[in-house]
Amino acid sequence: MPTRRLFCLAALLVSAASAVSAQSPNQAIRAFPLYDNSGFPDLVVDEGLLSKSLKIEKQTFPSTACEIQEGTIAVPGTRRLLRLTVAVMNRGNGDVVLGNPLDGPYSSWFYYDSCHQHNHLKNFTSYALFELDGVTLVARTTKPGFCMRDSVQYDGVTHTYDADGNVSSNGGYYTCNSQGISVGWSDRYRYTLSGQWIDITGVAAGTYILRVTVNRPDGPALAEGLNLYSNVTSVRVRLP
Repeated sequence: MPTRRLFCLAALLVSAASAVSAQSPNQAIRAFPLYDNSGFPDLVVDEGLLSKSLKIEKQTFPSTACEIQEGTIAVPGTRRLLRLTVAVMNRGNGDVVLGNPLDGPYSSWFYYDSCHQHNHLKNFTSYALFELDGVTLVARTTKPGFCMRDSVQYDGVTHTYDADGNVSSNGGYYTCNSQGISVGWSDRYRYTLSGQWIDITGVAAGTYILRVTVNRPDGPALAEGLNLYSNVTSVRVRLP
């Protein structure tokens, strides 16, 4: 690979940290406006944020690492990772309501992770790398959800805060103890978090399709009404 081409790609990936923090939600709002979905949510990934967040790094995992136990890393040792930020936006006109992981309406989809010592939501999100044919799978990570909550506001419901900095109820607010996503908000998982990656150790240089799937049909399959916005988001990525 020509030196200039490699340098430009490396610069793009290394600058991901500043790109993530600087990303404006305006592009996502224009691409996926809120709409009348008969009171249902509509979940979709912020594609612009996903594209700008990509970062390649190496990390070493001992055999006792939580990532080995959880399956986000299959083999201990030094692994090459494609890290990514995923913001699951709610662009319908109804909240996502999961409730309490212990006794809420979707409690059967949560399990307790003894390594990280908190609950995980299973079969909700997956990250996969495909050849350009979109069919041939190269690498895949099934990322367990941790806490579906209101992370970043795009538009919609505005939450207010009391004098102590606690969130005051204003049309619904979701936390780790009462999970969900309000209208116009997103549940964001930054690329710095554990499991926010695809293990690309041994994957050859080239251009691939990165595919992120949320609200998988083999998971809790949250009702999304008209579901105008796809639960599958794909972007091209070039690996050096």
